[in-house]
Amino acid sequence: MLDRVGNVDVEARGRGDGRAEAEAADASPGAGGADLPSREPAEEGVDPAAHAPLDRIGHGAILSVDRRPDPGTRSETHDLDSDDARIHPTSVALNRRPRLAAALALVAALGLSGLLTGAASADGATPTAARITPTATGSTPTAARTAPSTPLPTQGLPYVALGDSYAAGYGLADPTGEPVPACGQSALDYPHRIAAALHLDLVDRTCAGATTANIVDTRQNGAAPQSDSLSRATRVVTVSIGGNDAGLFASASSCIALSANGPVLAKGGGADCKSTLDADGHDTLEAAIEGQVASGLTRAFATIHAKAPNARVFVVGYPAIFPDAAHTPAAGCYRPVFDAASVLGTFPVDGFPFTTTDVAYLAGVQKALDAETRRATAAAGFTSVSALADSEAHSACAAPSAAYVEGITLTGSAGLTQVSLETGALHPNARGAAFLASLTTPLVRKALAVTPSPSPSAAAAARPSVSGDALLWLIGAAAVVVAAAAVLTFRVRRRRTRDPDAEPVRER
Repeated sequence: MLDRVGNVDVEARGRGDGRAEAEAADASPGAGGADLPSREPAEEGVDPAAHAPLDRIGHGAILSVDRRPDPGTRSETHDLDSDDARIHPTSVALNRRPRLAAALALVAALGLSGLLTGAASADGATPTAARITPTATGSTPTAARTAPSTPLPTQGLPYVALGDSYAAGYGLADPTGEPVPACGQSALDYPHRIAAALHLDLVDRTCAGATTANIVDTRQNGAAPQSDSLSRATRVVTVSIGGNDAGLFASASSCIALSANGPVLAKGGGADCKSTLDADGHDTLEAAIEGQVASGLTRAFATIHAKAPNARVFVVGYPAIFPDAAHTPAAGCYRPVFDAASVLGTFPVDGFPFTTTDVAYLAGVQKALDAETRRATAAAGFTSVSALADSEAHSACAAPSAAYVEGITLTGSAGLTQVSLETGALHPNARGAAFLASLTTPLVRKALAVTPSPSPSAAAAARPSVSGDALLWLIGAAAVVVAAAAVLTFRVRRRRTRDPDAEPVRER
Protein backbone atom coordinates (compact mmCIF):
# COMPACT_ATOMS: atom_id res chain seq x y z
CA MET A 1 0.00 0.00 0.00
CA LEU A 2 2.91 2.24 0.50
CA ASP A 3 5.12 2.92 -2.42
CA ARG A 4 6.25 6.51 -2.20
CA VAL A 5 6.56 9.39 0.20
CA GLY A 6 3.52 11.52 0.73
CA ASN A 7 0.84 9.64 -1.21
CA VAL A 8 0.83 5.91 -1.38
CA ASP A 9 -1.55 4.15 -3.23
CA VAL A 10 -4.37 -21.63 8.44
CA GLU A 11 -15.50 -64.42 17.77
CA ALA A 12 -17.05 -67.51 19.17
CA ARG A 13 -16.61 -70.72 17.51
CA GLY A 14 -19.92 -72.59 17.59
CA ARG A 15 -19.50 -75.82 19.36
CA GLY A 16 -21.57 -78.78 20.56
CA ASP A 17 -21.39 -79.91 24.16
CA GLY A 18 -18.19 -77.98 24.85
CA ARG A 19 -16.12 -80.86 26.06
CA ALA A 20 -12.39 -80.33 26.33
CA GLU A 21 -11.65 -83.35 24.08
CA ALA A 22 -14.05 -81.94 21.51
CA GLU A 23 -12.08 -78.75 21.38
CA ALA A 24 -8.86 -80.70 20.96
CA ALA A 25 -10.38 -82.75 18.12
CA ASP A 26 -11.45 -79.57 16.37
CA ALA A 27 -8.15 -77.84 16.80
CA SER A 28 -6.19 -80.61 15.06
CA PRO A 29 -7.53 -80.22 11.51
CA GLY A 30 -7.70 -76.46 11.79
CA ALA A 31 -4.09 -76.28 12.69
CA GLY A 32 -2.81 -78.10 9.69
CA GLY A 33 -5.04 -81.05 8.80
CA ALA A 34 -3.37 -83.70 11.05
CA ASP A 35 -5.18 -87.05 11.51
CA LEU A 36 -7.54 -87.39 14.45
CA PRO A 37 -5.97 -89.53 17.18
CA SER A 38 -7.07 -93.22 17.23
CA ARG A 39 -8.80 -94.51 20.36
CA GLU A 40 -6.83 -96.84 22.61
CA PRO A 41 -8.45 -100.29 23.17
CA ALA A 42 -10.83 -100.19 26.10
CA GLU A 43 -10.07 -102.06 29.25
CA GLU A 44 -11.87 -105.37 29.85
CA GLY A 45 -15.43 -104.83 31.05
CA VAL A 46 -15.46 -101.13 30.58
CA ASP A 47 -18.05 -99.49 28.31
CA PRO A 48 -16.09 -97.70 25.60
CA ALA A 49 -16.93 -94.01 25.29
CA ALA A 50 -20.67 -93.95 25.25
CA HIS A 51 -20.52 -90.45 23.82
CA ALA A 52 -17.55 -89.61 21.69
CA PRO A 53 -16.50 -86.01 21.12
CA LEU A 54 -18.98 -83.66 19.59
CA ASP A 55 -18.15 -80.65 17.49
CA ARG A 56 -19.51 -78.68 14.61
CA ILE A 57 -17.87 -78.29 11.25
CA GLY A 58 -18.43 -74.65 10.53
CA HIS A 59 -22.14 -74.44 11.13
CA GLY A 60 -22.90 -77.93 9.59
CA ALA A 61 -23.91 -81.38 10.86
CA ILE A 62 -22.84 -82.75 14.24
CA LEU A 63 -20.64 -85.84 14.19
CA SER A 64 -20.83 -88.17 17.24
CA VAL A 65 -20.42 -91.78 18.22
CA ASP A 66 -22.76 -93.92 20.34
CA ARG A 67 -21.28 -97.34 21.05
CA ARG A 68 -23.18 -100.03 22.94
CA PRO A 69 -21.43 -103.48 22.72
CA ASP A 70 -23.75 -106.50 22.48
CA PRO A 71 -23.64 -108.89 25.42
CA GLY A 72 -21.01 -111.53 25.10
CA THR A 73 -18.90 -109.75 22.60
CA ARG A 74 -15.35 -108.69 23.07
CA SER A 75 -14.93 -105.54 25.05
CA GLU A 76 -12.97 -103.53 22.53
CA THR A 77 -13.48 -100.64 20.24
CA HIS A 78 -15.78 -101.41 17.28
CA ASP A 79 -15.21 -100.06 13.81
CA LEU A 80 -17.77 -98.82 11.36
CA ASP A 81 -18.22 -102.37 9.85
CA SER A 82 -19.25 -103.75 13.25
CA ASP A 83 -22.89 -104.81 13.56
CA ASP A 84 -23.29 -103.14 16.91
CA ALA A 85 -22.34 -99.66 15.87
CA ARG A 86 -25.44 -97.54 16.38
CA ILE A 87 -26.15 -94.81 13.92
CA HIS A 88 -28.39 -92.00 15.04
CA PRO A 89 -30.19 -89.50 12.83
CA THR A 90 -27.86 -86.71 13.79
CA SER A 91 -24.70 -88.77 14.23
CA VAL A 92 -22.37 -91.11 12.36
CA ALA A 93 -20.01 -93.61 13.98
CA LEU A 94 -16.41 -92.63 13.42
CA ASN A 95 -13.44 -94.79 14.29
CA ARG A 96 -11.25 -96.10 11.49
CA ARG A 97 -11.89 -93.20 9.13
CA PRO A 98 -10.45 -90.26 11.00
CA ARG A 99 -8.65 -89.04 7.91
CA LEU A 100 -11.94 -88.58 6.06
CA ALA A 101 -13.45 -86.65 8.97
CA ALA A 102 -10.32 -84.58 9.40
CA ALA A 103 -10.19 -83.71 5.71
CA LEU A 104 -13.84 -82.67 5.70
CA ALA A 105 -13.33 -80.60 8.83
CA LEU A 106 -10.29 -78.96 7.33
CA VAL A 107 -12.07 -77.99 4.11
CA ALA A 108 -15.05 -76.64 6.01
CA ALA A 109 -12.76 -74.76 8.38
CA LEU A 110 -11.04 -73.21 5.40
CA GLY A 111 -14.41 -72.19 4.06
CA LEU A 112 -15.34 -70.56 7.37
CA SER A 113 -11.96 -68.83 7.51
CA GLY A 114 -12.54 -67.44 4.05
CA LEU A 115 -15.96 -66.21 5.12
CA LEU A 116 -14.56 -64.39 8.10
CA THR A 117 -11.75 -62.89 6.06
CA GLY A 118 -14.13 -61.71 3.38
CA ALA A 119 -16.46 -60.18 5.94
CA ALA A 120 -13.59 -58.42 7.63
CA SER A 121 -12.57 -56.98 4.28
CA ALA A 122 -16.11 -55.80 3.65
CA ASP A 123 -16.04 -54.04 7.00
CA GLY A 124 -12.89 -52.21 6.02
CA ALA A 125 -10.59 -54.18 8.31
CA THR A 126 -8.35 -55.09 5.41
CA PRO A 127 -8.09 -52.25 2.91
CA THR A 128 -7.61 -53.33 -0.68
CA ALA A 129 -4.36 -51.39 -0.97
CA ALA A 130 -2.94 -53.29 1.99
CA ARG A 131 -3.58 -56.78 0.57
CA ILE A 132 -0.32 -58.43 -0.42
CA THR A 133 -0.26 -60.30 -3.73
CA PRO A 134 3.08 -61.83 -4.65
CA THR A 135 4.43 -60.92 -8.05
CA ALA A 136 5.78 -63.39 -10.59
CA THR A 137 9.15 -63.28 -8.89
CA GLY A 138 7.67 -63.73 -5.43
CA SER A 139 8.39 -60.19 -4.26
CA THR A 140 5.88 -57.93 -2.57
CA PRO A 141 4.40 -55.15 -4.75
CA THR A 142 5.24 -51.58 -3.82
CA ALA A 143 1.59 -50.81 -3.04
CA ALA A 144 1.63 -53.48 -0.35
CA ARG A 145 4.94 -52.39 1.13
CA THR A 146 4.03 -48.73 1.42
CA ALA A 147 0.95 -47.66 3.37
CA PRO A 148 -0.94 -44.84 1.59
CA SER A 149 -0.74 -41.50 3.31
CA THR A 150 -3.97 -40.19 4.79
CA PRO A 151 -5.05 -36.95 3.13
CA LEU A 152 -5.96 -33.98 5.29
CA PRO A 153 -9.69 -33.21 5.71
CA THR A 154 -8.95 -29.91 3.96
CA GLN A 155 -7.19 -31.50 0.99
CA GLY A 156 -8.05 -29.69 -2.23
CA LEU A 157 -10.79 -27.46 -0.82
CA PRO A 158 -11.25 -24.25 -2.84
CA TYR A 159 -9.71 -21.27 -1.04
CA VAL A 160 -9.86 -17.66 -2.23
CA ALA A 161 -7.69 -14.96 -0.64
CA LEU A 162 -8.78 -11.33 -0.82
CA GLY A 163 -7.21 -8.15 0.45
CA ASP A 164 -4.60 -5.47 0.18
CA SER A 165 -0.81 -5.31 0.40
CA TYR A 166 -0.71 -6.71 3.93
CA ALA A 167 -2.34 -9.91 2.61
CA ALA A 168 -0.38 -9.87 -0.66
CA GLY A 169 3.05 -9.97 0.95
CA TYR A 170 4.05 -6.69 -0.67
CA GLY A 171 7.83 -6.33 -0.63
CA LEU A 172 8.56 -10.03 -0.06
CA ALA A 173 10.57 -12.15 -2.49
CA ASP A 174 9.16 -14.66 -5.00
CA PRO A 175 6.56 -12.54 -6.82
CA THR A 176 3.63 -14.42 -8.37
CA GLY A 177 2.54 -11.82 -10.90
CA GLU A 178 -1.06 -12.45 -9.81
CA PRO A 179 -3.65 -11.23 -10.38
CA VAL A 180 -1.52 -8.73 -12.31
CA PRO A 181 2.16 -7.87 -11.81
CA ALA A 182 1.36 -4.39 -10.49
CA CYS A 183 -0.26 -5.95 -7.40
CA GLY A 184 3.15 -6.89 -5.97
CA GLN A 185 1.85 -10.25 -4.71
CA SER A 186 4.34 -12.75 -3.26
CA ALA A 187 4.25 -16.56 -2.95
CA LEU A 188 5.49 -15.96 0.60
CA ASP A 189 2.33 -14.13 1.70
CA TYR A 190 0.16 -15.57 4.45
CA PRO A 191 -2.51 -17.02 2.09
CA HIS A 192 0.10 -19.15 0.34
CA ARG A 193 1.41 -20.33 3.70
CA ILE A 194 -2.08 -21.33 4.90
CA ALA A 195 -2.80 -23.14 1.63
CA ALA A 196 0.47 -25.06 1.85
CA ALA A 197 -0.13 -26.09 5.48
CA LEU A 198 -3.68 -27.34 4.84
CA HIS A 199 -3.30 -28.47 1.21
CA LEU A 200 -5.99 -26.07 0.07
CA ASP A 201 -6.55 -25.13 -3.56
CA LEU A 202 -5.65 -21.44 -3.48
CA VAL A 203 -6.77 -18.64 -5.75
CA ASP A 204 -4.93 -15.56 -4.46
CA ARG A 205 -6.48 -12.27 -5.58
CA THR A 206 -4.78 -10.01 -3.05
CA CYS A 207 -3.36 -6.79 -4.44
CA ALA A 208 -1.35 -3.92 -2.97
CA GLY A 209 -3.33 -0.72 -2.63
CA ALA A 210 -6.75 -2.44 -2.63
CA THR A 211 -9.74 -0.89 -0.88
CA THR A 212 -13.11 -2.45 -0.05
CA ALA A 213 -14.41 -1.19 -3.41
CA ASN A 214 -11.81 -3.33 -5.21
CA ILE A 215 -13.28 -6.38 -3.50
CA VAL A 216 -16.85 -5.48 -4.38
CA ASP A 217 -17.02 -4.12 -7.91
CA THR A 218 -14.09 -1.93 -8.86
CA ARG A 219 -11.22 -3.02 -11.09
CA GLN A 220 -7.65 -2.32 -9.98
CA ASN A 221 -4.60 -2.04 -12.17
CA GLY A 222 -6.47 -3.93 -14.87
CA ALA A 223 -7.46 -6.75 -12.50
CA ALA A 224 -11.12 -7.71 -12.12
CA PRO A 225 -12.89 -7.07 -8.80
CA GLN A 226 -11.53 -9.58 -6.31
CA SER A 227 -14.96 -11.01 -5.44
CA ASP A 228 -15.36 -12.21 -9.04
CA SER A 229 -13.23 -15.22 -8.02
CA LEU A 230 -15.78 -16.33 -5.41
CA SER A 231 -18.48 -18.96 -6.04
CA ARG A 232 -20.77 -21.39 -4.24
CA ALA A 233 -17.94 -23.95 -4.48
CA THR A 234 -15.59 -21.75 -2.44
CA ARG A 235 -15.01 -23.26 1.00
CA VAL A 236 -12.45 -20.90 2.56
CA VAL A 237 -12.00 -17.15 2.26
CA THR A 238 -9.47 -14.93 4.01
CA VAL A 239 -9.55 -11.17 3.74
CA SER A 240 -7.48 -8.29 5.05
CA ILE A 241 -8.90 -4.93 4.06
CA GLY A 242 -9.77 -1.44 5.35
CA GLY A 243 -6.42 0.21 5.95
CA ASN A 244 -6.44 2.05 2.65
CA ASP A 245 -10.08 3.09 3.13
CA ALA A 246 -9.02 4.79 6.36
CA GLY A 247 -5.97 6.41 4.79
CA LEU A 248 -3.90 5.15 7.69
CA PHE A 249 -0.96 3.93 5.70
CA ALA A 250 -0.78 6.89 3.39
CA SER A 251 -0.90 9.19 6.39
CA ALA A 252 1.87 7.25 8.12
CA SER A 253 4.18 7.70 5.16
CA SER A 254 3.67 11.44 5.30
CA CYS A 255 4.62 11.62 8.97
CA ILE A 256 8.37 11.07 8.51
CA ALA A 257 10.18 13.47 10.82
CA LEU A 258 13.70 14.73 11.13
CA SER A 259 13.86 13.96 14.84
CA ALA A 260 11.85 12.49 17.72
CA ASN A 261 10.49 15.95 18.28
CA GLY A 262 9.92 16.93 14.65
CA PRO A 263 9.38 18.57 12.41
CA VAL A 264 7.75 16.33 9.81
CA LEU A 265 8.95 16.51 6.22
CA ALA A 266 5.58 16.57 4.49
CA LYS A 267 4.67 19.83 2.76
CA GLY A 268 3.15 22.18 5.26
CA GLY A 269 4.17 19.81 8.04
CA GLY A 270 4.33 20.96 11.61
CA ALA A 271 5.97 19.60 14.70
CA ASP A 272 4.06 16.32 14.24
CA CYS A 273 1.23 14.75 12.21
CA LYS A 274 -1.26 14.65 15.03
CA SER A 275 -1.48 18.41 15.06
CA THR A 276 -2.56 18.32 11.43
CA LEU A 277 -4.80 15.22 11.39
CA ASP A 278 -6.53 15.94 14.68
CA ALA A 279 -7.29 19.63 14.66
CA ASP A 280 -10.12 21.67 16.08
CA GLY A 281 -11.72 18.60 17.67
CA HIS A 282 -12.00 16.75 14.38
CA ASP A 283 -9.87 13.66 13.92
CA THR A 284 -9.62 12.97 10.21
CA LEU A 285 -8.52 9.35 10.52
CA GLU A 286 -11.06 8.50 13.24
CA ALA A 287 -13.84 9.96 11.12
CA ALA A 288 -12.70 7.90 8.13
CA ILE A 289 -12.82 4.72 10.20
CA GLU A 290 -16.32 5.44 11.48
CA GLY A 291 -17.51 6.38 7.99
CA GLN A 292 -15.76 4.97 4.91
CA VAL A 293 -14.22 1.98 6.65
CA ALA A 294 -17.41 0.91 8.46
CA SER A 295 -19.62 1.16 5.39
CA GLY A 296 -16.93 -0.31 3.12
CA LEU A 297 -16.42 -3.37 5.32
CA THR A 298 -20.18 -3.94 5.61
CA ARG A 299 -20.57 -3.83 1.84
CA ALA A 300 -17.52 -5.99 1.15
CA PHE A 301 -18.53 -8.64 3.69
CA ALA A 302 -22.08 -8.76 2.29
CA THR A 303 -20.66 -9.29 -1.19
CA ILE A 304 -18.41 -12.11 0.02
CA HIS A 305 -21.33 -13.84 1.73
CA ALA A 306 -23.57 -13.50 -1.32
CA LYS A 307 -21.01 -14.88 -3.75
CA ALA A 308 -19.55 -17.58 -1.48
CA PRO A 309 -22.46 -18.67 0.77
CA ASN A 310 -20.84 -22.04 1.58
CA ALA A 311 -17.49 -20.60 2.61
CA ARG A 312 -15.98 -20.09 6.02
CA VAL A 313 -14.67 -16.53 6.04
CA PHE A 314 -11.72 -15.39 8.15
CA VAL A 315 -11.06 -11.67 8.49
CA VAL A 316 -7.37 -11.26 9.26
CA GLY A 317 -6.48 -8.01 10.97
CA TYR A 318 -3.33 -5.94 10.70
CA PRO A 319 -0.30 -6.54 12.91
CA ALA A 320 0.95 -3.65 15.00
CA ILE A 321 2.88 -1.06 13.06
CA PHE A 322 3.12 1.37 15.95
CA PRO A 323 3.50 -0.01 19.49
CA ASP A 324 1.13 0.69 22.35
CA ALA A 325 2.44 2.49 25.42
CA ALA A 326 3.38 -0.77 27.19
CA HIS A 327 5.72 -1.70 24.35
CA THR A 328 7.20 1.69 23.63
CA PRO A 329 10.77 2.07 24.91
CA ALA A 330 11.34 4.80 27.48
CA ALA A 331 13.71 6.51 25.08
CA GLY A 332 11.13 6.31 22.31
CA CYS A 333 11.13 4.54 18.97
CA TYR A 334 12.80 7.07 16.74
CA ARG A 335 15.39 5.77 14.26
CA PRO A 336 16.41 8.19 11.51
CA VAL A 337 16.15 7.57 7.80
CA PHE A 338 18.52 10.41 6.94
CA ASP A 339 22.14 10.99 7.85
CA ALA A 340 25.12 12.88 6.45
CA ALA A 341 25.62 10.36 3.66
CA SER A 342 22.06 10.81 2.45
CA VAL A 343 23.04 13.75 0.26
CA LEU A 344 25.01 11.24 -1.80
CA GLY A 345 21.99 8.94 -2.15
CA THR A 346 22.87 6.54 0.68
CA PHE A 347 20.32 6.11 3.48
CA PRO A 348 20.13 4.35 6.85
CA VAL A 349 18.39 0.97 6.75
CA ASP A 350 15.20 0.05 8.64
CA GLY A 351 14.50 3.37 10.25
CA PHE A 352 11.46 4.36 12.29
CA PRO A 353 11.29 8.13 11.78
CA PHE A 354 8.23 9.11 13.81
CA THR A 355 7.91 11.57 16.62
CA THR A 356 7.02 10.36 20.07
CA THR A 357 3.65 12.11 19.76
CA ASP A 358 2.81 10.52 16.44
CA VAL A 359 3.79 7.00 17.58
CA ALA A 360 1.15 7.19 20.34
CA TYR A 361 -1.41 8.85 18.07
CA LEU A 362 -1.06 6.42 15.16
CA ALA A 363 -1.11 3.43 17.55
CA GLY A 364 -4.50 4.69 18.74
CA VAL A 365 -5.76 5.02 15.17
CA GLN A 366 -4.73 1.45 14.39
CA LYS A 367 -6.50 0.26 17.55
CA ALA A 368 -9.70 1.99 16.40
CA LEU A 369 -9.39 0.36 12.95
CA ASP A 370 -8.97 -3.08 14.54
CA ALA A 371 -12.05 -2.55 16.72
CA GLU A 372 -14.19 -1.50 13.74
CA THR A 373 -12.99 -4.48 11.73
CA ARG A 374 -13.88 -6.87 14.54
CA ARG A 375 -17.32 -5.27 14.89
CA ALA A 376 -18.10 -5.60 11.18
CA THR A 377 -16.76 -9.17 11.18
CA ALA A 378 -19.06 -10.20 14.04
CA ALA A 379 -22.04 -8.54 12.36
CA ALA A 380 -21.37 -10.54 9.18
CA GLY A 381 -21.02 -13.81 11.09
CA PHE A 382 -17.43 -14.27 9.98
CA THR A 383 -14.41 -15.35 12.04
CA SER A 384 -12.17 -12.60 13.36
CA VAL A 385 -8.43 -13.11 13.42
CA SER A 386 -7.18 -10.04 15.27
CA ALA A 387 -3.41 -9.78 15.07
CA LEU A 388 -2.93 -6.48 16.90
CA ALA A 389 -2.58 -7.54 20.55
CA ASP A 390 -0.26 -10.48 19.81
CA SER A 391 2.09 -8.34 17.77
CA GLU A 392 2.48 -5.25 19.96
CA ALA A 393 5.94 -6.39 21.02
CA HIS A 394 6.90 -6.94 17.38
CA SER A 395 5.94 -3.68 15.74
CA ALA A 396 8.25 -1.77 13.44
CA CYS A 397 9.55 -0.01 16.55
CA ALA A 398 11.05 -3.30 17.83
CA ALA A 399 14.57 -4.44 17.05
CA PRO A 400 14.83 -5.60 13.44
CA SER A 401 15.54 -9.18 14.58
CA ALA A 402 12.21 -9.31 16.45
CA ALA A 403 9.95 -7.13 14.33
CA TYR A 404 7.06 -8.53 12.25
CA VAL A 405 6.86 -5.29 10.28
CA GLU A 406 9.64 -3.69 8.31
CA GLY A 407 10.84 -0.24 9.16
CA ILE A 408 11.47 2.43 6.55
CA THR A 409 14.37 2.57 4.17
CA LEU A 410 14.51 5.32 1.62
CA THR A 411 15.89 5.23 -1.86
CA GLY A 412 16.81 8.30 -3.81
CA SER A 413 19.22 10.14 -6.02
CA ALA A 414 22.22 12.21 -5.12
CA GLY A 415 21.22 15.65 -4.09
CA LEU A 416 17.91 14.31 -2.81
CA THR A 417 16.11 15.47 -5.94
CA GLN A 418 14.00 12.30 -5.80
CA VAL A 419 13.28 10.28 -2.66
CA SER A 420 10.87 7.34 -2.24
CA LEU A 421 10.16 4.49 0.15
CA GLU A 422 11.79 1.14 -0.51
CA THR A 423 9.25 -1.58 -1.41
CA GLY A 424 7.82 -3.26 1.70
CA ALA A 425 8.31 -0.35 4.08
CA LEU A 426 5.92 -0.56 7.06
CA HIS A 427 4.63 -3.94 5.75
CA PRO A 428 4.91 -7.47 7.19
CA ASN A 429 8.28 -9.08 6.56
CA ALA A 430 8.63 -12.85 6.08
CA ARG A 431 8.44 -13.28 9.87
CA GLY A 432 5.28 -11.21 9.96
CA ALA A 433 3.64 -13.17 7.12
CA ALA A 434 4.44 -16.40 8.98
CA PHE A 435 2.92 -14.89 12.13
CA LEU A 436 -0.35 -14.04 10.38
CA ALA A 437 -0.47 -17.56 8.91
CA SER A 438 0.20 -19.08 12.34
CA LEU A 439 -2.80 -17.23 13.80
CA THR A 440 -5.14 -18.14 10.97
CA THR A 441 -4.21 -21.73 10.03
CA PRO A 442 -5.40 -23.39 13.29
CA LEU A 443 -8.76 -21.59 13.04
CA VAL A 444 -9.25 -22.73 9.44
CA ARG A 445 -8.23 -26.29 10.34
CA LYS A 446 -10.62 -26.38 13.29
CA ALA A 447 -13.51 -24.93 11.29
CA LEU A 448 -13.10 -27.44 8.47
CA ALA A 449 -12.38 -30.50 10.63
CA VAL A 450 -15.90 -30.57 12.20
CA THR A 451 -17.52 -33.87 11.17
CA PRO A 452 -21.31 -33.64 10.72
CA SER A 453 -23.58 -36.25 12.34
CA PRO A 454 -24.11 -39.12 9.88
CA SER A 455 -27.48 -39.27 8.15
CA PRO A 456 -29.64 -42.44 8.54
CA SER A 457 -28.61 -43.58 5.08
CA ALA A 458 -24.94 -43.00 5.85
CA ALA A 459 -25.24 -44.90 9.14
CA ALA A 460 -26.90 -47.81 7.32
CA ALA A 461 -24.15 -47.81 4.73
CA ALA A 462 -21.57 -47.93 7.50
CA ARG A 463 -23.04 -51.10 9.04
CA PRO A 464 -21.03 -54.31 8.39
CA SER A 465 -22.04 -56.24 5.28
CA VAL A 466 -20.91 -59.49 3.67
CA SER A 467 -18.95 -58.99 0.50
CA GLY A 468 -19.29 -61.03 -2.71
CA ASP A 469 -16.12 -62.98 -1.89
CA ALA A 470 -17.39 -63.82 1.59
CA LEU A 471 -20.71 -65.04 0.15
CA LEU A 472 -18.89 -67.36 -2.27
CA TRP A 473 -16.90 -68.82 0.63
CA LEU A 474 -20.09 -69.38 2.59
CA ILE A 475 -21.77 -71.18 -0.31
CA GLY A 476 -18.64 -73.33 -0.83
CA ALA A 477 -18.45 -74.30 2.86
CA ALA A 478 -22.14 -75.21 2.89
CA ALA A 479 -21.72 -77.31 -0.28
CA VAL A 480 -18.83 -79.26 1.31
CA VAL A 481 -20.88 -80.01 4.43
CA VAL A 482 -23.92 -81.11 2.40
CA ALA A 483 -21.75 -83.35 0.18
CA ALA A 484 -20.10 -84.94 3.23
CA ALA A 485 -23.48 -85.63 4.83
CA ALA A 486 -24.76 -87.18 1.58
CA VAL A 487 -21.75 -89.51 1.25
CA LEU A 488 -21.95 -90.68 4.83
CA THR A 489 -25.74 -91.23 4.59
CA PHE A 490 -25.24 -93.31 1.43
CA ARG A 491 -22.63 -95.49 3.17
CA VAL A 492 -24.92 -96.04 6.16
CA ARG A 493 -27.83 -97.09 4.01
CA ARG A 494 -25.61 -99.48 2.04
CA ARG A 495 -24.45 -101.10 5.30
CA ARG A 496 -28.03 -101.54 6.45
CA THR A 497 -29.02 -103.02 3.08
CA ARG A 498 -26.20 -105.55 3.32
CA ASP A 499 -27.32 -106.44 6.91
CA PRO A 500 -31.18 -106.32 7.08
CA ASP A 501 -31.11 -107.97 10.56
CA ALA A 502 -29.33 -104.95 12.05
CA GLU A 503 -30.85 -103.53 15.20
CA PRO A 504 -33.23 -100.62 14.50
CA VAL A 505 -32.01 -97.14 15.05
CA ARG A 506 -32.71 -95.90 18.55
CA GLU A 507 -33.54 -92.26 19.20
CA ARG A 508 -31.80 -90.40 21.93
